[in-house]
Amino acid sequence: MLSIDDAWRQLTNDAPPIAHQLRTFCADRWIRFHSLPESKRYANTESEYVELLGRHNTLLSSLCSEGDDFHLVTASYSDYSKPSRSYVELTTLDPTAVPWRTVRIEHHWHYHVYTSRVMWSPGCLDSILRLVADDVVREVTLVAGDARWAYHPYDGGSDLICDAPSLRDTFAANFSDWLSQRPDGL
Repeated sequence: MLSIDDAWRQLTNDAPPIAHQLRTFCADRWIRFHSLPESKRYANTESEYVELLGRHNTLLSSLCSEGDDFHLVTASYSDYSKPSRSYVELTTLDPTAVPWRTVRIEHHWHYHVYTSRVMWSPGCLDSILRLVADDVVREVTLVAGDARWAYHPYDGGSDLICDAPSLRDTFAANFSDWLSQRPDGL
């Protein structure tokens, strides 16, 4: 397994580790999937949460095998340069995370990025994915240990960055029903 530094550098050409900006820096290898039918953004019923989590787990299980290690990258914002976690929920759900990078994003704002290693099994991230889906937690990214992909869930779906356009095209073909109908893919 590559270090997070090596995997990130190889996959993104060392773009800033700001999850929502990956689609811009890696546009030629980016694809977006919606987590609910008809591009519905938020789940309102338990059956919609089952669908939403099922889509995330299906995509992730297509990217890696059970037992594969990957990097879980989370972030928070603060007006201090010293890393601090602003999402209390992640402190509980991702207790082994360590500071990785801090990016100054405005004069007084800092984006603190943390990383930990996770072993994949379907459902292992459901608690975090549900918080992301409810817009309680933001800026979560999963990065393959072999630098083949990065997966950024957001409230409404997920962005996938692949190491090659051919992998992106395979996912587009295999999960075409989950894609946006908009020309820009959003």
